Formats: sequence, structure tokens, C-alpha cells
Amino acid sequence: MLDELSAGVLSALNALVGGAGYSIVEEGDISRVYPAAGEEIAKAIAALEDRRLIDLRYAEAGEYCVRVLAAGRGYGLQAEREKREERRERRDLFLASALGAFAGSALSAGLVLLISLLV
Repeated sequence: MLDELSAGVLSALNALVGGAGYSIVEEGDISRVYPAAGEEIAKAIAALEDRRLIDLRYAEAGEYCVRVLAAGRGYGLQAEREKREERRERRDLFLASALGAFAGSALSAGLVLLISLLV
């Protein structure tokens, strides 16, 4: 998973670049879509390039020639899928524990009733 800054910059690049080709993007364009300082954007772009989510042809004076790779375009969908899966797992765990608590209390109440009838 990416940190919040890198994910936001990647989302901004996806919105700005759009297609599969190279585009020239300035820090100001990125900061309008995702608010971040120039130094933070440069670090995030370097991290995205290291993870092979974008391809950077050049970067100079706050201007980037960048192409979002297929992995970068699909990252947002994958992150959303992982969040849904995590919510589903939490829901299933809650339902299983609630059902287990109900079954345990019903069993113990039945045993108490059976013992009180036998005594």
C-alpha cells in the first residue's frame, strides 16, 4: 500500500494525464488536484517511480514529463477492492462473534433449565 501522499499524487496524475502517453505536468497542476507542497510532490513522484507505477522521462524546476503505467492506473481500483474486503472481513468477524455469544448463552440457559428440572 502507498502512503496517503503518494496515493493522492498518483490519483492527481491519473486525473491530469489520463491516457497512456507522456504528458507534461507542473507542480501547480498537481497541487490544485491534491494539495501538497512542491517538495512533498517531488518525493511522492520519486516513490511512485521507484514502485514502477509511473514512468518519469524528466523532472526539472517543478515540471515533470510523466506517464502513468498500467499498474498505476489500476492502483486506485485495487486499493478500493482491498478496503471493501477489509470491511467485509470485519463484518463477518462481528457476525461470527455475535452468533457465538448467542449460541453460548442459549446453551448455558438450556443447561441451567435442565439442571433445575432434574433437581
